[in-house]
Amino acid sequence: MDIVQLNPVHFISAHCVCLAFKLALGRVGLPDDIGDLISALVSDDCRWVNAQRIEAFGGMFI
Repeated sequence: MDIVQLNPVHFISAHCVCLAFKLALGRVGLPDDIGDLISALVSDDCRWVNAQRIEAFGGMFI
């Protein structure tokens, strides 16, 4: 009996596709999505925001 080798890239891709169906935005986050959030948080526009838990999850729990 042969052992099937799992390619981690295929596993991650399949996981991302499955996860995307659960998200309100219909896709998983990209580094640029998180970078935009961080840029906004460190800008002067958010100078009044402190001690907050801010989640960037694409609307999974909406």
